[in-house]
Amino acid sequence: GMFAVNPNPAWWQGVIVALPTAIILSYLGLAFDEYGDAYSNLKKGVKSLVYKVWENKFDLSLYILAWLLMVYVFQLFLIFIGLLKPLTMLSVICFVLLLANLVYLKPHADALRRNPTDEKIIGEFNKCGKTTVAVAALYPILILVGQIFG
Repeated sequence: GMFAVNPNPAWWQGVIVALPTAIILSYLGLAFDEYGDAYSNLKKGVKSLVYKVWENKFDLSLYILAWLLMVYVFQLFLIFIGLLKPLTMLSVICFVLLLANLVYLKPHADALRRNPTDEKIIGEFNKCGKTTVAVAALYPILILVGQIFG
């Protein structure tokens, strides 16, 4: 938006705010995308960080929570240096909802690791993933609302 209405936009601010958050959120989303395929892809020799999470039996919910915490720490940093307004912390609503979903995800991720070909387990795991994506889609909306009204 600021790039369209300002002849000399501070484009670097947009990059500083958006790029690191996009990278962190893409790694978070990659966990859901690749985790369900880990069993078959590891047999093929495919390597990825999420496949290491699977191989080493690291808790998927904890892995995702770590990425979420990085997003919020970065957001607090952006508020502290004045690039985001304090009201953007409205997005903490997403954190609470995502945390609740991660509690729900844990048994499904563990079951998927134990029985990676069971369609019912895959379906429940995917349902958690869809819920997480829906809540995560709310995150930038709340950031925008907080920035506009903050």
